[in-house]
Amino acid sequence: MTGTGPADLYVRRGAAPTTDLYDCRPFAEGAAETRDLAGIGTYYVHVRGAGGSAQASLAIQYGAPGAGDPTPQDRVNCFRINPDNTASPYLPAKAGIYAAAAHLGPTAGIFSAAFPADEYGDRWVLEYGKYKSRVSMPKGNHPRLSQDQFDVMAEWFARGLPQLETYLEEEPAPTSCTPYVSSAMVAHVDAMATQGWRAINADRGMNARRAAPAPATRPRAPPFCRAPAARATAPAGSRCWAPSSACLLSLTS
Repeated sequence: MTGTGPADLYVRRGAAPTTDLYDCRPFAEGAAETRDLAGIGTYYVHVRGAGGSAQASLAIQYGAPGAGDPTPQDRVNCFRINPDNTASPYLPAKAGIYAAAAHLGPTAGIFSAAFPADEYGDRWVLEYGKYKSRVSMPKGNHPRLSQDQFDVMAEWFARGLPQLETYLEEEPAPTSCTPYVSSAMVAHVDAMATQGWRAINADRGMNARRAAPAPATRPRAPPFCRAPAARATAPAGSRCWAPSSACLLSLTS
């Protein structure tokens, strides 16, 4: 859009934009504003003059998919773990934020274009169902985004997540760290001392091991020594253990 005076460009997919509901607004000074759009759908454009002296000229250009552009099947395969294998499962990480749009019409349009009915029958429905089952976010009973909500989020990402730190403040790092072992962990360690595999194997005489002789051409690594069960003195209400530099200690209460 070009012109003189203050004029604003509003664009929305699927419905006419308003000053409150729109998919994109360049927020540029004056009337010189541009916007590149991609995706399947019907787009509505609104030009709003902010003053009586505003004059604007609007030009819309459509670029048909070229020879170098990915085909709909290429786009679908990009969502797979292995894009070169059409039997490979779909992966949410490959979809990124568009996992939150798996249930929306534009995504279904990509699959229907990738598997035309006159050639593949109902296969696009089956593939789209697999995609939604594996990729769609959020999982469970959480509410899904509407098209308008997703468009707002996608536009936010397209602008580089402005004011992210303002709305999602990073939690401060802890200033101190107090070692703590829960009573449940203490009970588990005590139980393993008599019921774990080490104790069971000891009762069955299975703890003794013989080291295989090292090859003559290779220097033998220093062996670990296994110390007998030992007692450790720890502060009341806590349990701690650590391997020494020479031995692996088995601590029991």
